[in-house]
Amino acid sequence: MKKALFLPVFLAAIHLLQAQQSAFAPKRLRVHFGFEPVYSGRFTGSGYVYGLGWEQSISHSGRWRVHPYLQWGESASLFITDVPEAYFRTTELGLTFHFDLLRISSVSLVASAGIAGLYERGMGGWHPGLYAHLFGLGNASLSLRWDRPDRRWAYTLTPLSLSYGSERFFRAVFFRFSVIYKFRKRN
Repeated sequence: MKKALFLPVFLAAIHLLQAQQSAFAPKRLRVHFGFEPVYSGRFTGSGYVYGLGWEQSISHSGRWRVHPYLQWGESASLFITDVPEAYFRTTELGLTFHFDLLRISSVSLVASAGIAGLYERGMGGWHPGLYAHLFGLGNASLSLRWDRPDRRWAYTLTPLSLSYGSERFFRAVFFRFSVIYKFRKRN
């Protein structure tokens, strides 16, 4: 039941955000990539993740932002000697909230937390054969963000992002780098 409610809640959040006043809601396109070691009840391995989403300010100061996204990745157990050989792919739909904890000039320390639904499919691992599974996740991270108000581009470096979900699913994404394009400059 919880999994069935995720998509309508996600779409409702997007609709509510678009209904906000445009005076403090600049829209931004966000693209990211990172390195991902994964441990779940079915698989242990590493690979790369890529993502696409948009980001919108939800406060007058621009310190609070929301980021709905779609992320995908491919991983394998290559170079890990104590686990069975396996390959898998993930697709994730999520909603993350960002808050600038500390802002000095155009650089800020950002705390992020969110929820996501992750669809994992693959072959091999601890359970031989093909498999597909859906997980619910919670995630958290700390990032460094460089965002000059007079520029259309912003950059975020996330040294570590942690996700924990149903059925003992755990993921750590290292060195996620995001490039953000602002559709409208802040005045």
